[in-house]
Amino acid sequence: MLLLLSPDLVEARLKHLDLPCQRIILVLASVLTIVRRLQVWLSDEALQVEILLTSTDEQVLDQERQLLRMALQDQITSGTVRVGAVALPSLQSHIKATSRCHLTSVVDIGMRNIADDDSRLSGISLRVGSPRPVLRLGDETASLEEDDLSGWKSAVAQLMMSLLQET
Repeated sequence: MLLLLSPDLVEARLKHLDLPCQRIILVLASVLTIVRRLQVWLSDEALQVEILLTSTDEQVLDQERQLLRMALQDQITSGTVRVGAVALPSLQSHIKATSRCHLTSVVDIGMRNIADDDSRLSGISLRVGSPRPVLRLGDETASLEEDDLSGWKSAVAQLMMSLLQET
């Protein structure tokens, strides 16, 4: 599995009035939940997770990458999780190379609204440019009626169920 973090997530460091914390914290919590829960659910499978920033600028989201490395230290040590970066021009070839080795699901996480997203890097996108996340599964946008944290929980739950169906 590839979890792609867009460099525009630096904009998610601001706290919105409707949320109890910054959206970047909710993004990091979502990533941790996805990784840990799928590892429990798919314990018999050879689950490999790469969390990649789609930029090679070492300064962009460096604090967030360090937090992920600390929180996932055991999984990184065991080799089931990798946290790194990939240049955007190399991303498509990286996805193809990873897909040749094993079944690969790609989740693209960023700020831009789906309507503005022409890149279509993956079939699953989570957009966090507003307090209520927007989840795209294939060509459909998932309905997330809930406000505040309920919308985030619903998005992560639907995202994980979609990933399970792909495996």
